[in-house]
Amino acid sequence: MNTERLREISDWLKAGAPERGGVSRFNMLHWLDQRSCGTICCIGGTALQWYGKGRAKTIGVASKLLDLGSGDAHELFYALKVPDSLENITPDWAARCIDKLIATGMVDWLGTREA
Repeated sequence: MNTERLREISDWLKAGAPERGGVSRFNMLHWLDQRSCGTICCIGGTALQWYGKGRAKTIGVASKLLDLGSGDAHELFYALKVPDSLENITPDWAARCIDKLIATGMVDWLGTREA
């Protein structure tokens, strides 16, 4: 696990996900959506924008950039166990999930929902 890169993404999310490094907005519903207003990304898309210049925009590349196994990458990038809409995942919630992953090695969207 690339804790340095994960921490960098978490810190950006804690700051409210301001425009940075080609990412205009955070939204877990959008992998990497380039629009006229800028690029909207989830966690995996952000990793691709920041660290994957010139590389394919796939989950496999994003997981390698963050040194995550495929199971953890799928769970972190797609929030498979979140029962409601992914648009309800706030930057703070995503940061808490990343921080728990760094601390425990587990992706836990449900356990990190509340601050």
